[in-house]
Amino acid sequence: MLRVLFFASIRERLGRRELALACDAGCASIAGLVARLESELPGCAALLLAEKTIVAVNREVVTRDQALRDGDEIAFYPPVTGG
Repeated sequence: MLRVLFFASIRERLGRRELALACDAGCASIAGLVARLESELPGCAALLLAEKTIVAVNREVVTRDQALRDGDEIAFYPPVTGG
């Protein structure tokens, strides 16, 4: 299983905090995962694949081509600003 987490404004826009998905061939990468999520959360792809969205796998920031394995935790964060 993959554990997918959504934070801050992404969580608010999607109306979900987290979900669990079976790890199959369609979820071999971040892009594949997002394509699968699009069927459950229509319209999420543009938000999750936005250039400024931060993606982490097992608490490490990764690129969109990161391979996924069973048991991974994937988190999507909006860009962070401070002052």
